[in-house]
Amino acid sequence: MLAKQETRRYAGGARVWAGKYQNSHNVLHWHYACELLYVERGDIEVFCGEESYLLHEGQAFFIDSGEVHYMHAKNQTVLIVMTFENEIVKPVCEMRRLLCPLLCGDYKIPETYARISEELREKRPFYNAAAENEILALAIRIFRGERTAERKMSSGTVQSFKDLLADINERYAFYTFTDAANFMGFSEAYFSKFFKKIAGMTFSQYLNRVKVEEAVRLLRENKGLPVTEIAFRCGFNTIRNFNRIFKKVTGCTPRSLPKTYVPDEKFIYSVSGDFDPTSRETTLLTEH
Repeated sequence: MLAKQETRRYAGGARVWAGKYQNSHNVLHWHYACELLYVERGDIEVFCGEESYLLHEGQAFFIDSGEVHYMHAKNQTVLIVMTFENEIVKPVCEMRRLLCPLLCGDYKIPETYARISEELREKRPFYNAAAENEILALAIRIFRGERTAERKMSSGTVQSFKDLLADINERYAFYTFTDAANFMGFSEAYFSKFFKKIAGMTFSQYLNRVKVEEAVRLLRENKGLPVTEIAFRCGFNTIRNFNRIFKKVTGCTPRSLPKTYVPDEKFIYSVSGDFDPTSRETTLLTEH
C-alpha cells in the first residue's frame, strides 16, 4: 500500500504516447511526464493544481510535470490524451509555465494527434524523432499563444502532500488527523480545508478507505485470521465500527465480501512503477 508514482510505459523506445479514452476516470495521482488532454466529445471534470475545471467538447488542457491530478468524465466522453517526457519540451517549459492549464487558443490538437498516431503506428525511419518534434512544435504554439509566467522553484507543499500520503500508507493503523496536520506543519483547521481541496474528500474518509483496502487484502490472504484481529491490525477500535465502515466503503460486510470484489480506488492516492491510475469504468479506444 506504499504510495507510488505512475510511470508511463512507452512502446518501442518512443518517449511519446497517444491514445483515446471513452468515459475516462482515474484516481488522484501524479507523474513526471507531461500530459495534454483534448475533449473530442462530451464533458470531463479535471482536478489539477488545487483547482477543478470542467472541459467541454473542443477544449484542451495541459498537465505539467509533477502536477497532482485526477479526472472524471461525464456522459460518454471521448478524450484524446498525449503523454510525453518532460525532456522533450524542456526548451519551452524549463523557464516558463502556463498561468492556466485550460487552454484558450485553437492549436489544431486533433491534427497533431493524428500525425503522431501515424508515426507511432507505422514506425517509419526516425519515427521517434518525428513524434517528439510534433510534440515540441505543439508546445511552442501553446506557450506562444497562452499567458505564461516565469517558472519558480516549488514551495514544496505538493511534495510534502505526496510524502504525507506515503507516510499514511505505511502507518495507517493508528494515524490521526493531528499526526497529519503536524506532518504538513498546518493548523488543524487549515489542514482540514487543504486536504479536502487536494483530495476531493475529507481526511477521515481517505484514511478509512486506506484501512479498508488493507482489511480486504488481509481477508483474502489470511483465511484463518479472525475478523476481530483484522479489525485491530487495520486500526479499528471496535468490531462494530469496523463492520460499519467496511460496509460503507465496500457495500458488503467482511463475511459477505465476494471473491470478485475489486476496491474502488477512485481516491486512493497510489503511485509506482506498475501503477495504472485509470479506473475500471474507462475504455481505451485506441493507443499508439
